[in-house]
Amino acid sequence: MKTKLGIIIVLLIGTKALAQQQFSGLLNSPRVSLLQGLNNPAELVNLDKKNEITGANFSIQMSNNKISSLDIFSGSNLESKLFNSTEDINMNAATQMTSLGYGLKWKRFGVSISANTYGLINLENINPQLGDALINSGGNFNSILPMNIQSNKLQQINATLYTDIAAGFGMKLLNFDQHKISAGINAKLLFPKAFVNIGIDQLNAQLIPVNQSVNALTATGNINIAYSSDAVLNASSINPFENLSLSTLKGISMGFGFNYQFYRKSDLESKRNNNYFINIGGSFSDTGKIKFSSNNTKSHNYQLNITPSLANPNGLDLNQIGDISNPNDIYNLLTSNNYLTAGTSSNEVEIELPRKLNLYADIKLMKVLYTSVYWQKSINENSNTSLSSPDFLTITPRLVLGKFELFTPVTKSSLAELTFGTGLKWGLFYLTSGSGLSMLISDTKQADLSIGFSKGF
Repeated sequence: MKTKLGIIIVLLIGTKALAQQQFSGLLNSPRVSLLQGLNNPAELVNLDKKNEITGANFSIQMSNNKISSLDIFSGSNLESKLFNSTEDINMNAATQMTSLGYGLKWKRFGVSISANTYGLINLENINPQLGDALINSGGNFNSILPMNIQSNKLQQINATLYTDIAAGFGMKLLNFDQHKISAGINAKLLFPKAFVNIGIDQLNAQLIPVNQSVNALTATGNINIAYSSDAVLNASSINPFENLSLSTLKGISMGFGFNYQFYRKSDLESKRNNNYFINIGGSFSDTGKIKFSSNNTKSHNYQLNITPSLANPNGLDLNQIGDISNPNDIYNLLTSNNYLTAGTSSNEVEIELPRKLNLYADIKLMKVLYTSVYWQKSINENSNTSLSSPDFLTITPRLVLGKFELFTPVTKSSLAELTFGTGLKWGLFYLTSGSGLSMLISDTKQADLSIGFSKGF
């Protein structure tokens, strides 16, 4: 079956995973000190043990503004939910797998090294009428054709897969009885695997019905078609389990963070065990770019100009584009019909990683009860050469009984409504879902699950 512009990829992955509750969210996991250190290098000096290893950590999450878990479980018409409204379509799906991470604490210092694989899919500002015309021949709104679509927003579909080897360094700056301040920096070596982007902005189009399909009688705008990999727009190309091998080093990313801990006098005897009253931290991560360049890499930036002609008196049949599985064939189709005017092409594309600002606080309310607040903000602007991620705020009450922890994260993201989850940590093992309770007792447009192991010695 041909893949249609990446939307079907997201729907297939999202539908299957939602039904099986296979999503994850690393940031909703319990406080595992090495995981904190991998996200914020200043936390490396706070490792519970001198050495710590984490492995088999897998995180996958999805959020959107259209389709909910109730829609999927109740058998609703998903295409109707997706396209039959005037609200733009926005979706985000991401996977992260840490195959191995190691941290070492020595005197005032902490260091780490880890290997991670990331898969990202984004749909941003997709006009539902345009999407329906491409995917379903306008089946959800054909009765109101003809229509005009005018949008100044960048409408974008992209998918990215890459691997990194990350090293972190943290150092205590101040270490008093009741106060501890540390800072850290990390660097990542980036290895690209696959990338595809289809984006159009300043779109002005007139859509008309033609023989049970939808044609763009006229259309103008700025279009970008970029891809790298033989398996573009194929679901396996964003499967991290099938892409663990390293490619050529083609990028470096940097990040830094800070951490402050306050100890009450009554807790000073347990200071070595991170028995703090409050832990505050923040990090700025992924300030770097990754380059895709090979014989299978193309980047086209052109002006779109569709007008009726003798050969195509009704303009372009949009379902022709929707049936194409390779972005280069979209470029060839538009070029062969003289629908692309002045522009440029190259054999490489440089992508800015999803830069993120993270701030958090973990407070000890009583001997066995903690509450953490975690806020993430994406810094990137929407463009054809940058990746983005949703903003969110998570509050997580946490019950700590020795090696056993039970927690209930509450999350509000920029795409989905408020979601409620649950999870546990038991010895080496942890498992959590930031939206599991919402899926069981109500409804949610976000789903996630995190699973992994961590051992200190």
